Amino acid sequence: MRIKDRDRVEIITLILDVANQGNDTTKLTKIMRETILTHPQLKEYWTVLTDNGFLNHDKDTETFKTTEKGVRFLETYKKAKKGITMSTKEEWQLSIC
Repeated sequence: MRIKDRDRVEIITLILDVANQGNDTTKLTKIMRETILTHPQLKEYWTVLTDNGFLNHDKDTETFKTTEKGVRFLETYKKAKKGITMSTKEEWQLSIC
């Protein structure tokens, strides 16, 4: 997928996924690098995510951690995306038979 083709939900899930990996917290630079977002772009997203309880941001250490609410969102999104992908493949396979 090209960067320009990502929608907001995909970017949000990517940020939450990166912030949920590894240690207890994730550095800002790691999220920027793995999401391919600039600092101003990322700040816009982390503000919305922290305001809505999906992401914790420690201003002193510039680290992030996905909250339980964020983890539940990720799990739900991945299940829904998998179901849609499977459904689309099944429909395509049926239509060519």
